[in-house]
Amino acid sequence: MVVLILSGLAIGAVETTLRSSTKVGRARRIVEWILYIAIAILLVVVLLLYAVHQARTGGSSKLPLKWLGFAATSAVVFGYAVKAGWRTRMGPKFWLLLGAFFVVHTGVGLVVLMRVEAVPLLLYALWGWPEYLFLMNCLDFFLRSDPRYR
Repeated sequence: MVVLILSGLAIGAVETTLRSSTKVGRARRIVEWILYIAIAILLVVVLLLYAVHQARTGGSSKLPLKWLGFAATSAVVFGYAVKAGWRTRMGPKFWLLLGAFFVVHTGVGLVVLMRVEAVPLLLYALWGWPEYLFLMNCLDFFLRSDPRYR
């Protein structure tokens, strides 16, 4: 899970680094970085507290980790895609493309996850990067003519 969180932070770093370097932009990037770090620390602390609680009570976790990992990866991939294409959010083409990719992503994910017993969380982080890059390339290819995109 820590790798997944760090992966999300790295995608955020790429997104914020690509923005303009004006003083306002620089201040905004600093605030965004502080928020990213605070959220990551909060998530790690919550997970550690949960792990300590499970160890003290001797309870076994009944959490469906493969589904939670898939949901977290989906949130990171599509969250950053929406953030990157925020200027085109009013155009139906953006949402149609994003929705089609989400249907394919969910369909493939459901088929794969129903066939396996468990999935290492590291695989979610490793798979999220290429999926995000593929999604962004598809959006770039199809929305290239839209002046609001970019």
